[in-house]
Amino acid sequence: KKGTKLYALAPIPFLLLLLHSEADACEATAVAGLYSATVGTESSINSDAMASTGASTGATASGMSLGVKIAIGISAIAVVIGGVFGIKYFIHYNSVSPEIREVAEQFASSSSKKEWAEAYHAAISNDSALGISWKDNRVYALGYVDDDDIPELLSREDTMQNGDGIWTYINEGVNGRGCPGYHIEYIPRQGLIHFYNESESIESHVIYQLKDAEYVELASVDYKPADPSNMTYEYCYLNGQMSNKEEAANALATAFGNCSVSNDDKHIVLVNNSAKRVNSEHVLSYDDMLALLEYLQ
Repeated sequence: KKGTKLYALAPIPFLLLLLHSEADACEATAVAGLYSATVGTESSINSDAMASTGASTGATASGMSLGVKIAIGISAIAVVIGGVFGIKYFIHYNSVSPEIREVAEQFASSSSKKEWAEAYHAAISNDSALGISWKDNRVYALGYVDDDDIPELLSREDTMQNGDGIWTYINEGVNGRGCPGYHIEYIPRQGLIHFYNESESIESHVIYQLKDAEYVELASVDYKPADPSNMTYEYCYLNGQMSNKEEAANALATAFGNCSVSNDDKHIVLVNNSAKRVNSEHVLSYDDMLALLEYLQ
């Protein structure tokens, strides 16, 4: 259906052509010998010529028989090999849903595909990875966060109990980030990641730069607005130092691709039109993501 060809069988027709050519050449030589033996006399063929001719034709028959046997043997092997690979491909292709095959096509040309798919599969198979439950009430996606051709594995849960996660492939393993209660947004191909939460007690923001499979922290903010009804004052720390909302928001915006800040009295809201969240990608369930990663291997 996808136009895939079994290129491993390409040499077989070439070998058959060589064998048939060699058999034809042997036959032509034998006929020439027979002709020279029979035209040596006008009336009869002597016993020596007959013996010579018999030897020649016998050798030719034997040679052609061997060539045909070899050709038949190679053809049989080709059919068996083609059948095995064809059945294997058919089973593999039909082992997943059309949706999973569609997603797999997007990452078919990625380098080290088998390695990163295997590493990501192992990461989310471990239910305790990053201290978050990865099986229930969440969706998964693959997306290009940094600038290499290996996608990152992303996960999102819409409750604040667990939070989002991200994994990047490194040396046959993964380097992940995730925190209960935090969601993420990112700028594709630039490696900029914004972790944030908006809890009632205090909201937090961290901007990372993903580079060479490492997460470099660019800016972090803990902020709580003043609440006159509860006689509480504004609480704001920028990179561990006391600050204010405006300064903190500007630092975050600069770190997250020089984006803008929404005019919100209660929260710090970054606005970058290039940013994506996990559910901006083609999301899959836990079981479907495991199936996709197995299929890519």
